[in-house]
Amino acid sequence: MMYRLLILICVLAACRKGVVVPRVEVEQVSGFQRAAPPGAGTLGLYLLNEGNMNMNKASLDYLDLQSGLYHRRVFIAYNPGVTKGLGDVGNYIAIYGSLMYIVVNNSNKVEVVDAATCRRVKQLDVNQCRYVDFYKNKAYITSNDGFVGW
Repeated sequence: MMYRLLILICVLAACRKGVVVPRVEVEQVSGFQRAAPPGAGTLGLYLLNEGNMNMNKASLDYLDLQSGLYHRRVFIAYNPGVTKGLGDVGNYIAIYGSLMYIVVNNSNKVEVVDAATCRRVKQLDVNQCRYVDFYKNKAYITSNDGFVGW
């Protein structure tokens, strides 16, 4: 009886009350001079942080080239329903059209997000994915998932 009560308490304590949206940390880059002229096609740049291997700490940051504001962990902030965040070992990032492809090697996935909002469009499962490139409206993803024998 005591074990059942203990298990019930653990289960109830582990229940998620609601989705907690992490706030985006924004920092003004010191000594920033506008890098993009007004009306330029490039408004900012994304930075993919690899994170530590096996620690699930890859992250995506954004630098606004008009204002000099640096936004940390934008993927997690705009996709609160993604339980493990961006994943383990961010490897490569590319934008094609309005979509951004984020290759996360050790998590065996490619996150496809809207380039303007960072909201997830879909997740592609690819074992040991490394890079993505584009040709004639198709995305080609390389993988290191092969047998190397002697």
